[in-house]
Amino acid sequence: MKKSYITHGFSSNKIEYYSCWEDIQVIQNALKINSDDIILSITSAGCNILNFLLYNPKKIFSIDYNPYQNYLLELKIEAIKKLDYKEFLEFLGISPSNNAVEIYRSIRSQLDNKTRLFWDSKTNTIKKGLIYVGEPDVKALGNFLRFLKGKETIEGLFKCKTIDEQADYFYKKFYGFPWKLRLKLAYSKNLLRLAICLRMLNEFHYRKKKSSELLRYVQRVTYPKNSINKIESLLTKTPLIDNYFASLILLNRYFNENFYPPYLKKESFPILKERINRIQIKTLSLQKTLADLSDDSITKFNFSNIFDWFDEKDFKQILSEIERVGKNGSRIFYSATRDDRDIPESIKGIQSEKELVSQLMKKDRTTLYSNFQVGKITK
Repeated sequence: MKKSYITHGFSSNKIEYYSCWEDIQVIQNALKINSDDIILSITSAGCNILNFLLYNPKKIFSIDYNPYQNYLLELKIEAIKKLDYKEFLEFLGISPSNNAVEIYRSIRSQLDNKTRLFWDSKTNTIKKGLIYVGEPDVKALGNFLRFLKGKETIEGLFKCKTIDEQADYFYKKFYGFPWKLRLKLAYSKNLLRLAICLRMLNEFHYRKKKSSELLRYVQRVTYPKNSINKIESLLTKTPLIDNYFASLILLNRYFNENFYPPYLKKESFPILKERINRIQIKTLSLQKTLADLSDDSITKFNFSNIFDWFDEKDFKQILSEIERVGKNGSRIFYSATRDDRDIPESIKGIQSEKELVSQLMKKDRTTLYSNFQVGKITK
């Protein structure tokens, strides 16, 4: 039988995410990470794990049930340890280079056996550039617009020097057909639910769940409120100078160094080298990880949108375990794409910070999530 794993709730025997799609500014505003913190976080692509190091926490437990996501983070960690900054950018595919595979071979001996065997079989992926190979669904809008408008037209949006110039360029070059048609299709509630339903069929078969449970799950899926308006507002009222999400979505690359996420900036690299050993990676389920942790041992929790994939019973049980594991005053952050994943009132020890959530939704630079949840543990 082919061995498979579950990450973020669905079966997988591959890397699902090569980039993180949660805004580190939003997460930091929610969690307020500092030098006293011990963090528990989903690995995903590892980007935010590395971003967290810039806030100087004591330790980070990076967990994922999909070993391949952890292999990606392990590879990035060894690259940070062994390479200089120029080589690091070349290896990830950010700087043009034909040497990515050769650079990999220079660090592969430092990887553990399973990680090394996996990446030895993925040299074509390394050659293409690790930052840019994944998330075709997220990047579909950019692919569509580049096909219709051309790469140079898209790049022009990121060259605008003022917000007025940016807005004027957007309305002249993009607004109207096919921009609005593409967004309406992309954020259609029924189409989104159909896509998720098809994606989840394999998972529900894997877990031997009834089709009626799949339908109940899909009915709870929502989509970012006013998404079309939010994206247009983002592109016309917010300077794009540091929005690496927009750059990746529309161009499938970082336009220039101003668009690098924090952990990829030149000034961050020596900090990462100094603090990289504070990361401890675990390939475990969230439930098992929490069960192994002692009371009051974690101060900050980051869970991406993992709770989208748990049923109501497991969701509440996990939050109860988080309440036990978290210290008094510790903080929790997660994203959601369904409408029934607010922090339940029955979990008395986690206080939802709804006003902060409202503020963070307005500041989000990704537009990919329907909701955020921020909680504070009180004991």
